Amino acid sequence: MALISHISIAALAAKPAGVRPRESLFVDAKLNGNDVRIMVDTGATHNFVTEQKAKELGLNNVASNTKLKTVNATPTTVNGFAAAVPIELGEWAGQTDFTIAPMDVFDIILGLDFWYEVNAFISPRHNQLHISDVGGSCVVPLIRVPQTGMHLSAMQIIKGFKRGEPTFIATLIEDAGSCNEAVPLLPCIEHVLNSNKDVMPAELPQRLPPRREVDHQIELPKTACVTRYGAFDWLVMPFGLTNAPATFCTLMNRLFHSYLDQFVVVYLDDIVVYSDNMEDHVKHLCKVFEILRNNELYVKREKCSFAQPIVRFFGHTISHGKIQMDSDKIAAINNWEAPTKVPELRSFLVLANYYRCFIFNYSAIAAPLTDLLKKDRAWNWSATCQAAFVRLKLAISPSHSKSTRMHRTSLSVAS
Repeated sequence: MALISHISIAALAAKPAGVRPRESLFVDAKLNGNDVRIMVDTGATHNFVTEQKAKELGLNNVASNTKLKTVNATPTTVNGFAAAVPIELGEWAGQTDFTIAPMDVFDIILGLDFWYEVNAFISPRHNQLHISDVGGSCVVPLIRVPQTGMHLSAMQIIKGFKRGEPTFIATLIEDAGSCNEAVPLLPCIEHVLNSNKDVMPAELPQRLPPRREVDHQIELPKTACVTRYGAFDWLVMPFGLTNAPATFCTLMNRLFHSYLDQFVVVYLDDIVVYSDNMEDHVKHLCKVFEILRNNELYVKREKCSFAQPIVRFFGHTISHGKIQMDSDKIAAINNWEAPTKVPELRSFLVLANYYRCFIFNYSAIAAPLTDLLKKDRAWNWSATCQAAFVRLKLAISPSHSKSTRMHRTSLSVAS
């Protein structure tokens, strides 16, 4: 059984002046008569191509039980070999062999096998590939492609595991599409949105915002900076000022004061419009858009949803006549591991306490846990604490197949 030594995806060599780091070298070529872009890797022991790309190029795949050994990885069986594949690089033409193997990022790699065959060398500073084969010599231009952060350092991950650090691997995908509504929009809602496109522009107007009634609610002396050249006051609200959210909330409440708790709920920059029927909902939306337009406030269409029977609002799922806990938050609580220190317990209780209105006798259930948060209290995760932790998780996600205790007032209304 043959054993291929390794593939080196990135060389850890110092970059020459003027060359940006994290850039890979590629060359445009013809492989089996097809135009392709091939990665140039002087650290790879062989030439490699993925199975999918080999099928697209029509390469002859010969099965093999050869093992492939990558850096810091266990040997993996390759998918096969493709022998004597026609290849053209600039003015040079010939044949070379490829190992068909799984690769995550690149489709085709030219390794040391090829460089030895054609007596080629790379000039990274000049972005050139020099071929000095017996059949002729030529210079082929190379293409630099900056990497987008898809490469991970295996050594860094292994060191993190050894140190016991929590390690997460995630793939970030940009959502370039527009807002996907849970329920298709009705024509009447589409008409309202099309009539108010000026309130939902793709880009904000290139001008200063208008003067608002909350512009001078913060006393200038409280933002003063004393320097050797005198005291300087902010003329506009500085970023990060502690009462900036409250000031903005005051603005929103003043603007929508006439409609609050009638069909509008506002918290900071979140506006919820609710109605009993679609006819009223169209009228309510038009009034909200009118207020926003008159005060030159804008909304981002992609972050909004309209005419939905169910919406999520600050950890709650709201539907017709119902307010429920968010299923994602419930799942997070159910999957929460037992805390091992005070900060972890505090984080858990912050989330659980948010739903205390849904939990009967919450304070008594959480008492053993809240006692651990007291000042100068030694950490001791006892059996009582574990029982309270489990009981609190079960209370947040009760089984609906069991009986439920309901408390009612003298007016016979459930509460």
